[in-house]
Amino acid sequence: MWRPAVLALALWASMATTARCGSPDPGEAEKQARFASLDKLIGGSDRGDGSQIAQQAFRAEAVILASDRDPADVVLRRTAALLADLKAMPDPPDLAAEQLRLERLEKQAAGIEVGNGEARRILFGELLDLRRKIALANPLLDFDRILFIQRHFLPGSHPEGNHMCDQYFGFHAIPGGAAPIRFPPTAPKLNQTVVVVEGE
Repeated sequence: MWRPAVLALALWASMATTARCGSPDPGEAEKQARFASLDKLIGGSDRGDGSQIAQQAFRAEAVILASDRDPADVVLRRTAALLADLKAMPDPPDLAAEQLRLERLEKQAAGIEVGNGEARRILFGELLDLRRKIALANPLLDFDRILFIQRHFLPGSHPEGNHMCDQYFGFHAIPGGAAPIRFPPTAPKLNQTVVVVEGE
């Protein structure tokens, strides 16, 4: 079963990243970034069912498989896995429409050659939209807000800790930051922020 806390953080982090994009269409910029990230993973050498990563993965769907030809293939099978997981819940949400949509996209994927980059990118974007809709239908996401802690980036080189937990240690702390509360897209007020001025 998908863990609600991990799923929620991934969803809301995605929203926060999208909101920061400078593109006129933040959603499209986010899709392009995700496509590029997966494309890089597919081009890596450690992939396939028998890889060391696959043997250690909690969910097999998280691994880049030998059958993954492009990012659309990856998101297609992961979306199918997410849908199947939610449908297997004791009191599953009604995902009949999403099931039909996924089946249509699967047929489209089978008919679009990998070499048709533009069509595959469009398909990829549609799959991301569907996956998001399915994920947000998870009944375990029964809250209407989530609290984040924002910290300033620690400037300097890697040995000084700007790439690991050291940047959050007291001797590396930088004053400021905020504690934003993110609301779902349907909420009248999208976010509420408490600015940290001083103190703990």
